[in-house]
Amino acid sequence: MPEELGDWIGRMDPRAAAPLTAELVGRLTKSLPGEPGKQGESGRPGESSPATEHLLKAAVATGSAEALGPILHVLRTPQHVGGAVLGAALQALARLGTAAREALPTLRRLTRDGGPRHRIDAAEALWSAGGEIEAVLPVLAEGLSAEHWWERHSALAVIGRIGPAAAPLLPSLRRLATSPEENGRWVAGVLAVAMWQAGADAEESMPVLLHAWSAHRDNRPDVAGAWARMGPAATAAVPLLREEVAAVRRHNNSGGTGRIRYRCADDERLRRHARATLTSCGEEWSPSTSVDG
Repeated sequence: MPEELGDWIGRMDPRAAAPLTAELVGRLTKSLPGEPGKQGESGRPGESSPATEHLLKAAVATGSAEALGPILHVLRTPQHVGGAVLGAALQALARLGTAAREALPTLRRLTRDGGPRHRIDAAEALWSAGGEIEAVLPVLAEGLSAEHWWERHSALAVIGRIGPAAAPLLPSLRRLATSPEENGRWVAGVLAVAMWQAGADAEESMPVLLHAWSAHRDNRPDVAGAWARMGPAATAAVPLLREEVAAVRRHNNSGGTGRIRYRCADDERLRRHARATLTSCGEEWSPSTSVDG
């Protein structure tokens, strides 16, 4: 089962992806463990298949709520699935939005009693399904002060999706932005976007976004997206964006000879945001000066 399956389906037109729903949900259901002692597709009693995580992401990527039943099964029998599968189920619920309201009681419990990563995933799903910001913000605040960078990264990503409703967390975001030890590489990207989404203050966000652009190349599509939403206030980014649209190579092509995991779609997204920002800033650009390759 390709780990990228959910990403591939998510980039399809929903009408084209719809015929895949029944097949994916059927496979997902078969991959889940049943009652204790029942042997599933994993070949071991009461244990989910290694493909379950990827099937969860793929099933909800079709845009259908038909996967809700298997997802609720995962949440009700967490002792029979691994942590990665439980996390994928919670992330799937976040994508389903209000269609997942049936899961609200379980999500509330997980925001209180789950492990660190699962609490953040549950908080995002709780916000998406029920908009319960009062229960969500304390979980995210705790994530921002976590020792491990991946917990901070997860919390910041959720804040970026929530937007202005997460404004009470801006003081914590500002603290992270001034800490070189905590504001590097991928964390810099989600932090910069979270600051802009939560505060919509171009003057405050611009230095953080510029830092994130240089901190890691993978940050660039999301940073450029923030600049596109910023409009004419993103003038300071124009030199970087002009250079980017003129580049021959994809931004995420490092020239490595191993497994190539960069995605052209991410680079195309970066270029669209860059061109939109340049246009809003009154800059002229010519498609003939860049080569897609």
